[in-house]
Amino acid sequence: MIVRLLIATALVLALAGCAGGQGISLAEAKSNVQLLRNDAASRIPADLVDIVLVSSDLSVSCEPESTDPEGRLRSWHSGARISLTPGADLDAVIDDLVASFVDQGWEQSSGSTADATTLSSATIFSDIEITATDATDDEHAAEITLALSSPCVDTDGESSKEVRQLEAMAF
Repeated sequence: MIVRLLIATALVLALAGCAGGQGISLAEAKSNVQLLRNDAASRIPADLVDIVLVSSDLSVSCEPESTDPEGRLRSWHSGARISLTPGADLDAVIDDLVASFVDQGWEQSSGSTADATTLSSATIFSDIEITATDATDDEHAAEITLALSSPCVDTDGESSKEVRQLEAMAF
């Protein structure tokens, strides 16, 4: 528990300076979003996790092509799908995950769908959307999906060396 608290404190300090995306690069936005995604995933007890898959890790244009044809204003989107072990109590896992952030001052609200929860922080630049998917049968376990995105940052454009390199190194 102390290690998790130290990691969370370091995370808050690292990300607090990035609020609003002002003055950070896409590389910094990417690493901060990935760090937060990994922190959220690590809060699910390992004995309840069957597999963790990165479901998204890419930059996305913040403006329509008509207003930003080169895709210079970009946001880093990162997500993970966590498949739980058979028999894991999905509701309890979600409740514990959400509580672990709320206990650190995050605000909980309804997500974009009925089975999603959004966590927001006044000091962290990215919301975390947590979506629960019930097991459909013995072959398809319950899943938790984490979705995060950075604020929009200035880049040299979608085809730039920076963006291509960062997307090639996505993990």
